[in-house]
Amino acid sequence: MPALMNFSPRNFAASIPAALSRTESYPMKNGVLQAKEMPASLLFQDDIISDYLLFFSRTEHSSDALEFLIAFRELLRERERNIFACDEHHIRTLLVNLLMRHVQEGSDFPVTLPDTPNKVLRHWLDSFLKSGSTKEKLALPLPMEAMSQAVESCLRDLKSDILPRFVKSSLGEELAKVHPAAVLASPSGHEDIIGHCKGSTERTACDFWVSAHRYAACIDMGTTAEELYTKFGPSLPLLEVPVEECKRIEENAKTSAVPPPIDIFLTAQTYATNLIYTDAYPKFVKSDAGRSFLKGTGLSGVSFDKEKMPPPPSGGGDAYGADW
Repeated sequence: MPALMNFSPRNFAASIPAALSRTESYPMKNGVLQAKEMPASLLFQDDIISDYLLFFSRTEHSSDALEFLIAFRELLRERERNIFACDEHHIRTLLVNLLMRHVQEGSDFPVTLPDTPNKVLRHWLDSFLKSGSTKEKLALPLPMEAMSQAVESCLRDLKSDILPRFVKSSLGEELAKVHPAAVLASPSGHEDIIGHCKGSTERTACDFWVSAHRYAACIDMGTTAEELYTKFGPSLPLLEVPVEECKRIEENAKTSAVPPPIDIFLTAQTYATNLIYTDAYPKFVKSDAGRSFLKGTGLSGVSFDKEKMPPPPSGGGDAYGADW
């Protein structure tokens, strides 16, 4: 398998201590999401959490690590969307775009990284840009270890600096109450959101999320991971769960010799959440059921507005990258 196929959040975040990266499902307490207890590597993969965090960190002028992580997330998603067409040429173009935007000296949105990965990534980028032919560019080994160290550093910054400040803010308190996880885990939230799903895929996302949550929280004691996989496994690609994650879930669910990890479905839950967030959730929030739910949390409405997102720190544009 080509080296580019090793680009995945699970691989890059693998060395994060378990205390930072382990939980069973979306952690809830009294119907409120406990974002600070989520794995660091999932915080930037959950679109609604990362949107709230980005809004907050930009207003605090401390968004560089999160900007880098989101750019990395989009690289992974682009690779996954085009997994069969995403060859060495394409993955390097995506990586060059990311490094030019965030790591290159004088870049539009510079990220603060440890000295070693910063030097390695800059050297790789310089070597790439100075290479004459496509053959020479493809011959350069991908800087996997340095990228892993960079992502780990940004995840630690997110978990230890941005997140603790965020959860104490008004935006953090709002997110904890209105995140789709809080809705879906409520007594009527599942049916309320399902009522606003435009198709079977979104309904499956809701059903899967609730089933996975009940499994991890040991609410459905008689349900096994294999039974859940048998029911939802064929639908996971439709929820845009990455191929390697689908394979990992299948392997763990069907291994009878060793009990599967309790968080076996957590990453897939995040992709289900993102799908719900794109359409059904906004409709729910504006509905009578949504307003009733918000009232029950003590909120009169949702103050967060993605369209009013503050600009990136340096106000750079989106026209960047290398076309080779």
